[in-house]
Amino acid sequence: MDLHINYETVEPYPLKRIDLSLAKNRIPKAKLKADIGNGTII
Repeated sequence: MDLHINYETVEPYPLKRIDLSLAKNRIPKAKLKADIGNGTII
């Protein structure tokens, strides 16, 4: 409950952004795939 109420004070998890080079005039498409057997979403 403490994290739920005081979420503003929690230190954010360090994330690393990775940019991939794209071919000319190519728009990246979002990928969403559900694996029901493992209970994960990619």
